Amino acid sequence: MRTLYLDLETFSKTPITHGTHAYAANAEILLAAWAWDDAPVQVTDFTTSPPEQIPPDVSTFANDPDVEVVIHNSHFDRTVIRHVWGIDIPTKRIHDTMVQAMAHSLPGSLGMLCEVLGLPSDKAKDKDGKRLIQLFTKPLGKNRLLRRATRETHPEDWERFKAYAAADVEAMREIKKRMPLLNFTPAERALWQLDQRINDRGVAIDLALVDSAITAIDKAKHELAGRTQALTDGSVSSATLNEVFRLHLFEAFGIDLPDLQMATIEKTLSTLELNPAMRELLTIRLQASSTSTAKYRVLMRGTSTDGRLRGLLQFCGAIRTGRWAGRLFQPQNLPRPTLKQKAIDAGIEALRAGCAPLTTDNVMELVSSAIRSCIVAPTGKKLVVADLSNIEGRVQSWLANEEWKLQAFRNFDAKVGPDLYKLAYSKSFGVAPGAVTDDQRQVGKVQELALGY
Repeated sequence: MRTLYLDLETFSKTPITHGTHAYAANAEILLAAWAWDDAPVQVTDFTTSPPEQIPPDVSTFANDPDVEVVIHNSHFDRTVIRHVWGIDIPTKRIHDTMVQAMAHSLPGSLGMLCEVLGLPSDKAKDKDGKRLIQLFTKPLGKNRLLRRATRETHPEDWERFKAYAAADVEAMREIKKRMPLLNFTPAERALWQLDQRINDRGVAIDLALVDSAITAIDKAKHELAGRTQALTDGSVSSATLNEVFRLHLFEAFGIDLPDLQMATIEKTLSTLELNPAMRELLTIRLQASSTSTAKYRVLMRGTSTDGRLRGLLQFCGAIRTGRWAGRLFQPQNLPRPTLKQKAIDAGIEALRAGCAPLTTDNVMELVSSAIRSCIVAPTGKKLVVADLSNIEGRVQSWLANEEWKLQAFRNFDAKVGPDLYKLAYSKSFGVAPGAVTDDQRQVGKVQELALGY
């Protein structure tokens, strides 16, 4: 089998922070650096007039089952190639050196990986390479007369850029030789291929709800800022201005908070006798600083024209444990709803109708609780939610041969024993399992997930 090493340099007006698929929909391929086996690296420049063409022995690689394609972060290159060239490289033929690295708790960055594996590195050239990436792969600043750098506007830098692209392929070829394969077994590669299918398929997004939520958020933030100005006689224009806000609290009420984190404010609200104006200001701060509402803009920017959001998971993204990591919308880290489902359903209808303030005095809490509802089933399909019950605790108990706990799981499954999260809280704090509240159960869950390791 022959091995093709491949790396692309691209340009897109869409920032990569909007997600690979949104980026790729507007991408241009500037350069393709490639090499067969141990042969010298070639760089094809697609910006010439007429544009250069990849040689036939390279352009037919996608249909040749005897070719292994080595790419670093192949999800990006593969997605761009599909959008620009209409070529779909089967993942079973791809060897992704970034995934191989992360499967062995090594950094995913090519530069850091070279450093860890002891490849010789010229720091000056590395720094210059980052500069060239910034120069050629995205629009220049809005205030610049020149909006885009090209081979015509920066000919000397363009030649350096081509050399940089070639050096990346050389580095990728060398790190593949030096990296272990112990954790990148055929079974793991099959799991990664499934991961790529999941990422390519994505999830359907209710963009009408997203748009309604963004409108409600913008209006609520404007009203919260206005109320903040009224309560502070104009000295604070927004509750999100940390230092100005803290200074006002100290000067007006004599309270010096160490920070304005959610936990600090909630503790202050629950433990101190506060002036009504200060209590309202702190409540406004909690609403205005909600970060979960930013997820709606991520959904709007990253969703493709077919209404699906893709590229949400990174295989082995948590490189110390090998677990998946969330990307973009961070679906593994969505806020836990604070409202009951009935209130959320009513609130969603109010958001769609543009009258959310008529149903709640805390629009930010509503949109935070409703974020999960943006993931929907496509027309004619059903959205099925499934979860494994305390899988971490079960496996840990089995690995540790903790028989009492294994029996506790058996009792729970047979409906003759308590929930294990409640049991964890019960054993720690001397509360009967049946008396453990939902909030206390959450504490038990944290114990189970954290202390088991």
